[in-house]
Amino acid sequence: MRKNFGAPESMKLLKRIPVEELVGKTITIDEIIVSNKVKKDDNGNVIMTKDGQKEIYQPFVYVAFDDGSYFSTKSQLLVDQLETLTGQELAVFEKKEIPVNKVKGTKVKVSTEKVKYRDGKMYDQYLFLDADE
Repeated sequence: MRKNFGAPESMKLLKRIPVEELVGKTITIDEIIVSNKVKKDDNGNVIMTKDGQKEIYQPFVYVAFDDGSYFSTKSQLLVDQLETLTGQELAVFEKKEIPVNKVKGTKVKVSTEKVKYRDGKMYDQYLFLDADE
């Protein structure tokens, strides 16, 4: 239970799988919840806007799938992909859990794409491909 701290209520009793282990595998989506949380730095301090007036929020994507497991990721590519697919606004500037409808039962392949970050380095971002690709 402690390992699943922060997961949506519906996923607290599921087995958490590191998303890296799922790359290249096909899963059937059971449920997706995007949880917008206050962004923190490596020391656990809340990150504020430049003027120091507001907290910055970051969307976390929680994906439960067909074998009683789930994974979570902060992948902005996946958030954008889900917004495009569903027409829902998922990244909001308040603490909020948003269920992503229209995806239950969808078969997808977990993949990565390299994205250049502000520090100039390339990092993997997770996204879904058609299961048939």
